[in-house]
Amino acid sequence: MKNVLITLTTVALVGLYGCAATGGQSASGMAKAPAAMSAVDKAIAEAEKELATTKKMGHEWQLIDKATGRNSQPLSKLLEAAKKARDSGDSAEAMRIADRVAETARLGQRQAKEQANAGPHFPK
Repeated sequence: MKNVLITLTTVALVGLYGCAATGGQSASGMAKAPAAMSAVDKAIAEAEKELATTKKMGHEWQLIDKATGRNSQPLSKLLEAAKKARDSGDSAEAMRIADRVAETARLGQRQAKEQANAGPHFPK
């Protein structure tokens, strides 16, 4: 499912890039750039929501990603990198990072729920 979403997003972004290269107008004369940005904005908003929930649970993970260098960084740093990519016009990179942050935040939430009652086990 995730691969399908990434493929559809990539196809949409390539199509929008083609419209931007022709002056930002589609065949009907409507600009497409705001639609692309709204998809990126939605992805970043989803990542922010998931990350906020994960932080409340105390399970913000750290990741190594090319956007933040060689060292592991907290998900909040990756989200900042997604926003910078969006602001610089790199929608594909912003979407990649935002999707990664949202998915990893959900995994952190799952870990928090699964380990909520974790404790030592002393077999008899």
